[in-house]
Amino acid sequence: LIGEPNAMNGDEVRFKNDALYLTAILHTLNDGTIETFGSPYLDLTEDEAKQLIDNSFNSATDNDVSIFYISTHGVGVNGETVSKGDLTMVHNQSYLRLLDLGTKINNLKGIKIVIIEACLSGMALQQETFHDDSIILFTASNEVEESHGGAMYPNNPDNPSLPNIFKDGNYFSNDIYNTLKDFTADNNPQNGIVTPRELIDYVTEKTSSNSIVGSHPQSLCPTQLENYPLFWK
Repeated sequence: LIGEPNAMNGDEVRFKNDALYLTAILHTLNDGTIETFGSPYLDLTEDEAKQLIDNSFNSATDNDVSIFYISTHGVGVNGETVSKGDLTMVHNQSYLRLLDLGTKINNLKGIKIVIIEACLSGMALQQETFHDDSIILFTASNEVEESHGGAMYPNNPDNPSLPNIFKDGNYFSNDIYNTLKDFTADNNPQNGIVTPRELIDYVTEKTSSNSIVGSHPQSLCPTQLENYPLFWK
């Protein structure tokens, strides 16, 4: 998980908080078997982000599930070396290209889940490298919309890894956090499992219906992975 700081209007706080809180909630799921890396990883260059992916997932097997999450800014316009929707790194001094990210993720073994919290993040759906039977892609917005901050993460006095105060974050990531905390996406509470389809449908509806946000999460989920037992309590 990467919460990339960008020194613009305090955005580095919410990006960091997104990664911090999602890391904390993942550690409470799946009987504590989820291993996390990088959060909140700060000031990464493009090459360092790619190296983090390699170091984190190099031991993944065909039976593993790897999750890549990033919260940062999305590039607004096409340029000579970047394209709209690419991800800003190191205070906008470096960029993680969606094409390169998709290629890197595609080469990993097992099931891969990519969650992108960034403006214009829906541009990732246009990259063929994400269209693979082993990849689930979930983005905070479509290809023209912004993602929005202002959501507040809850007080967590009993968790020493989290600040004991309310913290600002992005709405899409905050909806994911609350869904995994309360398991509200579980359509069958008796089994205590959240599948990719349940998570995507619930968060998409939650974020899209928020009048403050006005963005519509996008997703790619292969049919054979829709009911995979992804998270459990």
